[in-house]
Amino acid sequence: MVFFNALTHAREPGACRRCSTSWTTSSPEYGSDPVATSLLDQRRIYIVPVVNPDGYKINEDYYISNGGVAFGYHRKNARDTNNNGLVDRNTDGIDLNRNYGYQWGLDDVGSSPNPADETYRGPAPFSEPETQAERDIVALLQPKTGISFHTYGDLMIHPWGGPRRRRPTRSRSTSGTTRPRSAAGTSRGRASACSIR
Repeated sequence: MVFFNALTHAREPGACRRCSTSWTTSSPEYGSDPVATSLLDQRRIYIVPVVNPDGYKINEDYYISNGGVAFGYHRKNARDTNNNGLVDRNTDGIDLNRNYGYQWGLDDVGSSPNPADETYRGPAPFSEPETQAERDIVALLQPKTGISFHTYGDLMIHPWGGPRRRRPTRSRSTSGTTRPRSAAGTSRGRASACSIR
């Protein structure tokens, strides 16, 4: 079972497209290409193309309001974190990628306790309906593989980012990165032409 998601950060619409094309490019080949056929026959694929619909709507509204000249760069969800009754595009919201429970609030390096910061992690782990929904569907499905698509950098980032003593062995945590690197023709560095996180 495979679980894909995208648009955790509202300003990364390219991640939604990349997530969607990851499986749609295989479906036309189904029946004629043995690899595509095997991939689709042997796996259940679940896709959440937009984790952060309210944050994306803020950017879409900004695009429409300025006549289609520029897309908004709001990263977080649409939580009114300063409680003024409005969603302030430049400061409000919670960075959903930092709102998950694992080592939430461990330090202030990878996330921030300041609501105005772009990496604000929220008041508590899983405080947001978006991360609660992700947690619940992943707990229900128990996927063997998960990829969260992002568009920041040309990176394939894999766990673990916490203290070394809490990490699994390297071979176990990085075993899935060998094939994408081989397909890209590299053994280190750039794994693909998209950002996968």
